[in-house]
Amino acid sequence: MAAQPKRISSPELAKAAMVSIRAWQGGERGKLACPICRQNGLQVLDKSARPHTAWFILACPSCELDEALAIASSPHSSHHD
Repeated sequence: MAAQPKRISSPELAKAAMVSIRAWQGGERGKLACPICRQNGLQVLDKSARPHTAWFILACPSCELDEALAIASSPHSSHHD
């Protein structure tokens, strides 16, 4: 029987994933913690289709996490005072 795939299945795990994504966006590489197993080595790939949604692929060689995370972009106001 095959092991269940690792998933980001709770708000807490999604928040931990966002911490790693923000660190990756800030230039950190190789020291990113996996939101599932907390081991360093999380790989992040930006597959965004802007302007409406950011898509990130998260992969962890330690626990075999392979997850796509979609983050809606904040709305931009066209109204200027």
